[in-house]
Amino acid sequence: MALSSDPDRAAADVASALTSVATGLFEADSSPDIAFVRAQADAGDHEASEIAAGLALLWQEYALAKDASDDLTAAVAAGDQRGVAKLLGPAAVTLPTGATSSLDRLLAEMLKRLATATSAMSRLGASARQALARLDATTVEAGSLVARATALGIDDDPELLRLRTSLDAAIQAVARDPSTDPSTLTDDALEAARSRVGEMERQKGELPQALTQARALVGDIERLATKGADGHATALEKVASPVGLLAPIAGGDPRLRDLAPQLARIDDDVASGLWDKAGFALAAWRTAADALHAEVARIATANAAPVARRNELRGQLQAFRAKSLAVGHGEHPALDDLHEQAQRALHSRPCDLAAAERLVRDYISGVNATAPGARR
Repeated sequence: MALSSDPDRAAADVASALTSVATGLFEADSSPDIAFVRAQADAGDHEASEIAAGLALLWQEYALAKDASDDLTAAVAAGDQRGVAKLLGPAAVTLPTGATSSLDRLLAEMLKRLATATSAMSRLGASARQALARLDATTVEAGSLVARATALGIDDDPELLRLRTSLDAAIQAVARDPSTDPSTLTDDALEAARSRVGEMERQKGELPQALTQARALVGDIERLATKGADGHATALEKVASPVGLLAPIAGGDPRLRDLAPQLARIDDDVASGLWDKAGFALAAWRTAADALHAEVARIATANAAPVARRNELRGQLQAFRAKSLAVGHGEHPALDDLHEQAQRALHSRPCDLAAAERLVRDYISGVNATAPGARR
């Protein structure tokens, strides 16, 4: 700031600038951020220490400038030209460092440094408030996740333990430096815990239906195992040297025998609230049960095939017999003989399926050959 050559005006300008400095210093001292800055300075934070030291120096310089301003006002009032000239000169104030400065230069610098210090203080305070707000939000969500995990019986899960550890580290870091962003310490653990708890809640919600489906699967596996065993016995009884039979899975097979008891133990875990254990166990059980279900279905289909083929041939023979009668071949010795042979083969026990197939094929060919319009 440049002072007027008029002593009265210069004294008024100095007083006005000094008032601006005083107002800024009092506002800084009453700001909620000052306590945080001083606490951080005491804790050894470099930037906070510089801000606190800068404000303290400004207060000292303010006192010196205030004395010089008062002296200037008094000298102007007394008409002390020498005193006015000295107080408006380049060495009007002796600073705490021992250097001297003019009032106008000192006040201009003080206003500039005051603006810099208050801006830095506000920035540090805002950063601390944001960090504390993030920490509060994380603490609240972590508490909710822990409560949900406890309800699921997984409060000692590694992801929950990791969350507690990271939250403790964030609390300590913010206590040391409130401007620390706690999310850098907690975000990954929070996301992992959130995912884990959500997955377990989903499993818990789906477990009752999954267990109902599992019990139905046990019944289907047992039914197919019985069908495969019965089909095996029936094929050996009714078909001579049946092809493609598979050894049935008997009730003594541990895969079949243990299926229901294993599921009952999972039911017990669910009843005891051990959702996590039950979910993993049911997933493993279902993998094994699905594989067994596919195997007993394949066996049942394979073992039913020989008798099913015999029955299919019986149906074909019956259908073409009806066709033969419909076209007037009720008295056709050659066809009657073929029909009789095929009928006998298909109803013998055990049935020679290969021979029966040939006879049925021959009979069908004969009927088709003698039908009206057939090519001879």
